[in-house]
Amino acid sequence: MTQAEQLATGNHSWNESTYFWRYPNNVALTYFLSCWFRLTFFFKADTNLSLNILNLGLLDSFIILLLSTLWKISHNKSLMIGTLAFVGLSSFAYTYFLQIFYSDLPAMLGLLIIFRILLFWQSKTKKQKYLCGLILFIIVLLTQIIKPNTIVLLPAIILLIILWQSKHLLKNYQMLIPLVLIIFGLISVFPANDIIQKITGFQSNSAYELPVSSWILTGQTKNGIYERSIISQELKLPNKAVRNKINQKKILTILKKSTANDLLKRWFLKLSIFLNVSSISSWYNGGFRAAPAWYQAYALIIQQIVDDSYQIAVIILNLLLLKRLSKWQPQLKRWSDSIAILLVITTLGFIAFHTLLWETESRYGQIIIPLLLLQLGIFSAGKNQIQSQKSRSKSGFLLTIVMLTLFLAFLRLPNSSLKPKSLVVAAQRSQISTQYQLRSDYINSKNIISQRVVFKHKVNKIKIAIPKNSQLTIYLEALDSGKKIKIKANANNFFTPGNYKLILKNNTGRPQKITISHNKFYQLAPYPLIINKKILAHSSLVYQALWINQKIDKTPEVQ
Repeated sequence: MTQAEQLATGNHSWNESTYFWRYPNNVALTYFLSCWFRLTFFFKADTNLSLNILNLGLLDSFIILLLSTLWKISHNKSLMIGTLAFVGLSSFAYTYFLQIFYSDLPAMLGLLIIFRILLFWQSKTKKQKYLCGLILFIIVLLTQIIKPNTIVLLPAIILLIILWQSKHLLKNYQMLIPLVLIIFGLISVFPANDIIQKITGFQSNSAYELPVSSWILTGQTKNGIYERSIISQELKLPNKAVRNKINQKKILTILKKSTANDLLKRWFLKLSIFLNVSSISSWYNGGFRAAPAWYQAYALIIQQIVDDSYQIAVIILNLLLLKRLSKWQPQLKRWSDSIAILLVITTLGFIAFHTLLWETESRYGQIIIPLLLLQLGIFSAGKNQIQSQKSRSKSGFLLTIVMLTLFLAFLRLPNSSLKPKSLVVAAQRSQISTQYQLRSDYINSKNIISQRVVFKHKVNKIKIAIPKNSQLTIYLEALDSGKKIKIKANANNFFTPGNYKLILKNNTGRPQKITISHNKFYQLAPYPLIINKKILAHSSLVYQALWINQKIDKTPEVQ
């Protein structure tokens, strides 16, 4: 986001950290975001408002387009009510996708548009097909640029063509046109990325860039997730080519040593991670900057309900789809059934990609949500009336879902009580991770940095990001009473709700490193950073004030 702000204001420097050298695939997404900022800055909007409008616009566009597509293909009122509840009332609409801008939602919207065009392709006139074909090519290209794993569409299309050929259905080559356009869109990503990098002035650096084999290697570890330790070891090697060569050897060694049982365990674990959405409220989210007191009083309960309800909703969606799939008898002669098969293959492709090959993460599984809902829409077409002879089986199925829901809730509650929950009372955690070697700020000798924070709940742990070996003295001052105490960067002090000020002093005779997040127009924290009485509205310390859910016998140290 900070880099996008810089691009929007004409600063094309990419040397602030090693992040983009390591992950050049995110350059394009940053460029697209900067284009949006450039437009909104023209209308005098700040970054906060720009991001909120973008997130809300993408989310609402996805929901509206999904509902209109499902209605057009199924005319099933029950499906519409269920889908609206899933995407409009669950935490799908109020947590990660609304709060955080990243590649997931744009990619989901892109896939939805791609399959909407495919579903209705046959009903278009010749002129409409020209326009739809152009839109299809552009959307495929943009989606592949933003989310490279969209490449799973390629083998899915090849398999569908093979199925058509086996049934002697390729006599009319007009049906291949949209699929060929998708293939062209997928392979056009390479020149498109080169163009974007030239426009933005980005230059790759093989000393930091990671090869594709890095993600495959982390995907073959015991947990199958991103491992910082593996990446750290790779970065000690001289360049990308050497890393790739060594990674390939490591991957082969792991596979040779793995028994069939080891592989099955790893794949099952990765699949469970891929489909697990029980932490959606914390994806790329370090907590609210300063939630109101009434919310914080019930925050832990609310968070558990939000997370568990969405997990249950996803389980129900998958069960309903499996039920319909088990009774589906596709007719390849029907265009809608052919596209449904493509949807199924693409869904399985994403699952296989992150289960068998790539590293996985629970956030990655969201890419298949629009595909699942579109399949359900196709299978629900013409099923508006509830047939009395099927009411018993449907009631039994619904009862099974209810029992499963209660069982999951029963398992979840005792498990969640085993680990102490932490409540983020106040925080500003936006920063580039230290692993990306962000250039440090310095506080000169005898200088003071301060920032106001408000605790609307009790606090028993404070974390402040301070560079290693930096010698700074930290105080927390209660503004209501004027009292202050000296604390550590990772302090276990008890504080009552109230207005406070974080104070960092350099009492040494030389400059000391300090971690500060800077932006041009994005207000990171509710209150500005103050350096020697100079107010920096778009800068902030990196801090957390927490309440760890455990018994505290200590009396308040500052109040």
